Amino acid sequence: MDGSGWVRSQMLWTWGAVVAVAMVFCGLFAVPAQAARQVRYVALGDSFAAGPGISRELDAKCERSSRNYARVLARRIGNVALKDVTCKGATTDAVAHRQKAGVAAQIDAVTADTDLVTLTFGGNDIGFGGIVRTCAFASFLRGCKRIFTTGGADRIDAKIAATGPKIDKVIQRVRAKAPRAVIVVVGYPRLLPDTARCGRAVAVKPEDIPYLAAKQRSLNTMLARRAAAAGALGVDPWLASTGHDACRSAATRWTEPLREPSGAVAMHPNAKGMAAVATLIEAALARLPRPPPENVRGGP
Repeated sequence: MDGSGWVRSQMLWTWGAVVAVAMVFCGLFAVPAQAARQVRYVALGDSFAAGPGISRELDAKCERSSRNYARVLARRIGNVALKDVTCKGATTDAVAHRQKAGVAAQIDAVTADTDLVTLTFGGNDIGFGGIVRTCAFASFLRGCKRIFTTGGADRIDAKIAATGPKIDKVIQRVRAKAPRAVIVVVGYPRLLPDTARCGRAVAVKPEDIPYLAAKQRSLNTMLARRAAAAGALGVDPWLASTGHDACRSAATRWTEPLREPSGAVAMHPNAKGMAAVATLIEAALARLPRPPPENVRGGP
């Protein structure tokens, strides 16, 4: 797939209820290169978008990497003006409010002429890092599933359900500021396998590994459904990352283990994982419907 065609062709069409800017791949309906303006791309999100621990670090406050998926995608496309405001620890609240001193609300980076917005949120809203730590350090007393399930109700499921409307609000805020932008809701590459086989990589009871994997999959499913309901594009890395979880070898895994991580912080994507997510986003954008020729117009 030739990403340069996306840069050379920019199109307006109605996709569902959303008027979006589409960049067509493979040079179809291409306009002269000198007529094409830069694609204005804004990346929003948490640590799974920022890439903490992946060298080279570009921003110490947010632990933002030069090899996170937004920057990989921008380099592949070419001719992109990228505003990357992803930040470790960000929740959906960080979209509209300052996350920490010196870190502005992420929505401030989005403007009316933004063409593309990617966003990854939800993991910190449900407290997934704390859930993993609890399962690693306390589950041997009771078992992880027993800790989070009381009276037949699963507290993690409840947190995922409560986060859904927050994702809706993020999409609404982005669309209000950039009504023409293609909005891509990006889910999380898997951390754990569906089976209990993980060796020493993750300090969780074997029977709790599939439980945690199922919770992460539920989070991704919620994100995909919210994206579809809002007319946004959903990218779920779950299936593609099967066989590349944190329990695999360093040569194979896309996410790092809790014990002895290398190339990224524990239980987060490494550079291979970021590149894989960028590929999934690129492929999803390429599948967007193309407008008829009469709707084509070059950049200003």
